[in-house]
Amino acid sequence: MLCNNCKEKQATVHFVKVINGVKMEMHLCEKCAPLAQKQFAPIKSFDITVSDIINSLLGGEAALPIAKCNFCNTTLDVFSQTGKLGCAECYEAFSQQLIDPLKRIHGSDRHIGKVPKRTGDGVSKITKLKKQLADAIASENFEEAAAIRDQIRLLEGGEQA
Repeated sequence: MLCNNCKEKQATVHFVKVINGVKMEMHLCEKCAPLAQKQFAPIKSFDITVSDIINSLLGGEAALPIAKCNFCNTTLDVFSQTGKLGCAECYEAFSQQLIDPLKRIHGSDRHIGKVPKRTGDGVSKITKLKKQLADAIASENFEEAAAIRDQIRLLEGGEQA
């Protein structure tokens, strides 16, 4: 497909804009793309929050409490938009709301940290035990799985069941 602007080079940048049901497309080469980018500027933010959606569904103004940090006044909406918290106190203020995003992003809601390879004991032993636990459960050896589970709890600082 040729560039819509210069009609000489191959189009490598494709803009699509839909306004009020009218679809506008622009296919441009790399040289012409910066010139037309202003016309097809991306929308920076829709500024729609969960409370706006709930309000529209309920047909009225639902006063939802806004979660915010008492130390720096950062709201959960700021975290949702930027992915950053305002201060160390935010982790405590938003602890319940942060569990799912932290698990999704990091695989755990608890910071484990790094262990130097030369020490090899701490976390790597727990990791090996967790793999053994998964293998024991898969082979339906539940007595061994319970013993491994108890070892993991002891190493993680928990109590034995």
